Amino acid sequence: MTEIKNGKIPFSYESILNDLFEFHSSFKSCKDAYFNQNNRKMFQEIQELLVSSIISRVIFIGNDFNHFGSFVAMHCLNTASKPKFKFNSEFYETSEFYDYVLPKKRDDDTLFILISKSGQSKIVTKIVDQLHLLKIDKKLMWFVTNSPGSINAKHFGFVFPTHVKSEVVHGSKTFQNTVFVLYLISQLLLGKDPLNEENSEIFENIAQDLSNYKLRHLDISKKAIEFLGKNFKFLYFISKGISQSTANNSALLNLSLYNIFSESISLGQILPRSLEVSSDIVRCFFLVNNEHGEFMENLPSDINAISNNLGRTILITNNNNLVSSVKNNSLILPIKYQCDITALSPIFESIIIQSILIEYVKSKDLII
Repeated sequence: MTEIKNGKIPFSYESILNDLFEFHSSFKSCKDAYFNQNNRKMFQEIQELLVSSIISRVIFIGNDFNHFGSFVAMHCLNTASKPKFKFNSEFYETSEFYDYVLPKKRDDDTLFILISKSGQSKIVTKIVDQLHLLKIDKKLMWFVTNSPGSINAKHFGFVFPTHVKSEVVHGSKTFQNTVFVLYLISQLLLGKDPLNEENSEIFENIAQDLSNYKLRHLDISKKAIEFLGKNFKFLYFISKGISQSTANNSALLNLSLYNIFSESISLGQILPRSLEVSSDIVRCFFLVNNEHGEFMENLPSDINAISNNLGRTILITNNNNLVSSVKNNSLILPIKYQCDITALSPIFESIIIQSILIEYVKSKDLII
């Protein structure tokens, strides 16, 4: 948790805001790097490997926001229809994997995907050392990291950099780029080419939409703060589907940076207990992306029930019908964004939440 000095967060408003609003250029740099010729060759080599190998299991291993980002890949793999390759997919937090799952003998049919910003934490190094000791095929060890030059990277067959030059707040930009890179990996594992021309255009549009949000964030954040009020003490991040990655990361960031107590919880968990936890000091963010129609049928009544029991709720979504269905409820403030790839929704959700909360702590004079 961030140490509070004289009642204030020890980062300047300007430094956090500048850090946050480099997200569009950071995302574009990452996108451009993956569409260069060298990475195209690496992706082609991976596609050939997947065809020739017998992989029965894929394991994603990461900590904090890296672990949450792996929700995206898992969601893509588990919801795909008629995938080219069939295997079981699992994801673990690094210490959980090290304590309970780390293999004790050679494993030739499991693909290990480690996700680490620094690439050299003690627990990651221990995992890498064990896999290397067991002589796991390097091509079955993939590394998603912001430090491709780290000492551990040499033990991996394929390294996927996240291309974040710097960040003041741990994970503020790396989370978004990690989500993007894991989406690319998930498409490879589904037997698709994520670097095709159609995707290139879609990714360019996403970068532009992120840039456009920067121009609107103050108006959106001001409206959100007026709606939430300044007397709440606890935030619920309620999510459905892939948005759980954003909810978990937001709860962690809230506590570590802004010292706002919060909880990430799924829609299925909160509905039965919403009356028990209702209070005047509770506020909610509800995160849901543009899922298939059959999953959206009950959402309007669910969101209305939550807001009626828990109080003011900000709905962050890219679903027009959902926004229209709650527009008459004064306890719900919808914030809509545009994202053509559902799996990349967490990028927009996290940026919207961060931009609201940085303005909130500023409005309460809690930041230097």
